[in-house]
Amino acid sequence: MGARQLDVRIIEAEPPASRRWLMRGVTWMLEKAQPLFTEEVHVRGLENLVREDGTPLPSPHLYIMKHESWYDVLNGLPLWRKLPAKPPVRIGIKDFTSSQALNAAIWTLFSFAAFPIRRVSAKEGLTDSGREELRAKNRATLGSIRDSYLAGYSAGILPEGTSKTDGRIPKIHAGAYNISHIPHEGHVESVRVVPVGTTYDFMAGAPLGKRHRNLVFFAFGEPFTYRPVRRLPADTDEAWVRRDIATFAERIKGSFLDLSTITASMLGARFLYDLAGKGQRGFRFGDLYDAISHSADALGKAGIAVDPRLYGPDEGTVNRDGLFLRTVRFYRRAAELGYLDATEEGATIVRRRLYERPKDGSREELKRYKHDLVLQHARNRLDGIIRHAPEAGAAYREVRQLHL
Repeated sequence: MGARQLDVRIIEAEPPASRRWLMRGVTWMLEKAQPLFTEEVHVRGLENLVREDGTPLPSPHLYIMKHESWYDVLNGLPLWRKLPAKPPVRIGIKDFTSSQALNAAIWTLFSFAAFPIRRVSAKEGLTDSGREELRAKNRATLGSIRDSYLAGYSAGILPEGTSKTDGRIPKIHAGAYNISHIPHEGHVESVRVVPVGTTYDFMAGAPLGKRHRNLVFFAFGEPFTYRPVRRLPADTDEAWVRRDIATFAERIKGSFLDLSTITASMLGARFLYDLAGKGQRGFRFGDLYDAISHSADALGKAGIAVDPRLYGPDEGTVNRDGLFLRTVRFYRRAAELGYLDATEEGATIVRRRLYERPKDGSREELKRYKHDLVLQHARNRLDGIIRHAPEAGAAYREVRQLHL
């Protein structure tokens, strides 16, 4: 294990052109299907993937993307069309079915575009031999990924392993750590890691007919390469690896928070919870509009990324037209979901809905945060971002007090 601290080498390889036609075809089809479920996709940070002279950074990369929704497949894969280098990418995903034989056949068929994620700790009821079999498969997968890196293929992974959360960023599993660097013959081979922040606004998108659509925001962070933590004299191999994994996971979690985008639904949700917390129930639409406007302005000026329809970072001012549309759609959606008893002029907060929670922590109940508990999800997401940026949070709290 100690060898991993001694010699870290960065893999650089020219991406092959042979699979690009397939990526172009798949991403083109997904992009055409996007408008059925997603109103807008905003992307920033692509400048982090090029050198000063404008040429792409050398491949391969490991794209570690925050997992926000099942729609990440639909919205995330077309990002490939915007990448400067457009390398072929293998995506890490879980087994498709409960049948091992069927999974083996599927993985053989799609090995050029994906690799399996098998968490030994997540498998209940496994015998010792079963666990060792899974570990052997994982070692074979690592060998396959290394071969792909050396051939110029990049990789992508959603490190949380689930999108079913209450808005808070869940545990970052070790899969991303394991494929960010691969021990080989006494040294470690590493690739450039690119964190990708993902934020959804589940309330302020324009519907398509009766279908509600989301707003999606992606942000590419600055690439970095794995560097092991310093080994302490008292560290056992196991203790050092645990600390190394935890440090890597904390860096990814921090990147996800840094690369988040403040949305109208987050700011609207916090306004409603602030009012309810003070015992107020009624408000005018103009009060909500002013709260979102002033909050977007304060956070944007503090350097926090805000939905560009709310705040233009280049101009340094709020976007009045975009802000009005976002606020109207948030207001109407909140009423549709039963959070408000609303008219065109004003509304009354339905406290029961504001403080409704899932019955338990099961996956089925956690799904509700993306369906009928989206206001709670937006509030929790915002609170996590603000806690991570205390200086911006102080400016935001001052603005919030003005609207109570």
